[in-house]
Amino acid sequence: MMNRQTHITVIFTCLLIGYSAAFVPPPPPVSNHGNIDHGLAAGNFFDEIGKIFSGSGNNDPEDEGNKSPNNILDAEILGGGTIDENTFRLFEIPAKSMKPGGLRLFLSLHLMGQQNTPNKGSWKALQMEDGAAIDMVFHDESGSLAIRFLDDKIAVDRLGKSPSLQYLIQESVILQGFLDELSAICLEGDVEEGNRLLVMDEPGDWIERARATTSFS
Repeated sequence: MMNRQTHITVIFTCLLIGYSAAFVPPPPPVSNHGNIDHGLAAGNFFDEIGKIFSGSGNNDPEDEGNKSPNNILDAEILGGGTIDENTFRLFEIPAKSMKPGGLRLFLSLHLMGQQNTPNKGSWKALQMEDGAAIDMVFHDESGSLAIRFLDDKIAVDRLGKSPSLQYLIQESVILQGFLDELSAICLEGDVEEGNRLLVMDEPGDWIERARATTSFS
C-alpha cells in the first residue's frame, strides 16, 4: 500500500501531466489602455514544484519577519470593498493554518485549466515573480482577478476601473469553480487538520460568504 508521501507525489504528477499542456508561458505585462496596472512579470510556475517537495511549502516560524509585499493590500474588508480606484476586494478567506507552497501549486493548476473557459483564450493565467499572487486576465483586458496568498488569508481582488459585462459574467463562473476547489481542500476527505493545505479560521463559513458575493445576477 502506498504511504502518504508516495500517494501525494502520484497525485501531483497526474495533475501536472493533465494540466501542463494548458499552460503557455505568459507574455510581458499587458497594456490595456489604462484600465489595469498589473505590475506582473512572467514567473516560472514550475519553480513551485521544487519548493513543495523541498518542504518550503509549509509555514515556517523563522519566516514570520519576511512579510509579503502584497500586504500593502491586506485591507480589513472581509465583506469586500474598494482598496483604490483600480482595485476592489471581492472576498477574503481567513486561515487558521495554511501551507502556502502546496496551496499555490494546487490552485495554480486549477486556474491554468480554466484559461479556455468558456472559449479558447478567454483567460490568461499569470504569476507574480515572488509567487505570492496569481492573476487571471480576461481577453478583453477590461478586468482581471488577483488571487493573493497573504500571511493569514487568501484575498481575491478585481483589478480594473470599468470591467465589461462579459467579464463580470465570466468572473463569476471562474470564482465559483475556484471556491469549489477551496471547499474540497478545506472540507472534503478524511484528512487530519494538520495535513490540510488550508484550514479556515472560525466561524468556518467564509467560502459560503464568498459565494454570496460572487454570484452574478
